[in-house]
Amino acid sequence: MTDAQTAKKKDFVEIKFSGYANNQLFDSNIPEDLKTLAGEKAKPEKTIICIGERMLVEGLDKQLEGKNLGKEYEIEVSSKEGFGDRNRNLLKIIPLKAFSEQKVHPQVGM
Repeated sequence: MTDAQTAKKKDFVEIKFSGYANNQLFDSNIPEDLKTLAGEKAKPEKTIICIGERMLVEGLDKQLEGKNLGKEYEIEVSSKEGFGDRNRNLLKIIPLKAFSEQKVHPQVGM
């Protein structure tokens, strides 16, 4: 594919991204941003996806179709088309002891 081509459904493309929620970085495969999240030893990994095959959240997947390859875009995804609106009924409080019993040591960001 050349830079003049546009991304179509079923195309495999490599994306470089930094994801933000409420102006806070939460994920990235760009070295500078990844270091902010995971420190100096973090190594970025290639992210290759197939457009339209639900390899990403729906809102992002939809917006990639038709974009010119090789260009940089800023894409906003609503919570509804991202991971869904917050639903308190789906939240569950789990005591720390339950993790310890399973030899799991929770950390911020898990």
